[in-house]
Amino acid sequence: MRTTFAAAIALVILQHPAYSIERMECGGTEPFWDAKLSDTQVIFALPSGKRGTIYPAPRYSAARNAPFVTSVMATRGRSTLIAFVVDERLMIIADKKGGAPPGDLGAYKAYCSDGMSDRRYPFSIHLIVDGNTFTGCCSTSTSQPVGSD
Repeated sequence: MRTTFAAAIALVILQHPAYSIERMECGGTEPFWDAKLSDTQVIFALPSGKRGTIYPAPRYSAARNAPFVTSVMATRGRSTLIAFVVDERLMIIADKKGGAPPGDLGAYKAYCSDGMSDRRYPFSIHLIVDGNTFTGCCSTSTSQPVGSD
């Protein structure tokens, strides 16, 4: 299953030209981890590790049928990081019938939650690092989380 998923991710990445992104700060829980994404590198760290793994020259691309998804691929030696960043601000959750149009009271905006605070983040991230899966939330300097700690 993981091989098929990784192959599908690689296919999405290879079909789209690379582009730049705004620097992102990401993190997740259980286990706690953090990632910093920029045009020149991706840094991924687990608190149990002394230092994070630095992946140089990441490739970013937009998904063809989902403009709110950015795929990321980076390697360093034998270590591989694959991720999808979802711009939650562009998504709307419909009502139970699946039909509420934007502006309808039955629909509401999506957001990412870290599960430990009342903060709402504009981006979610789904990573596979060396075969291990991590999910979390991200923000940028121009798209900060809202709510309290």
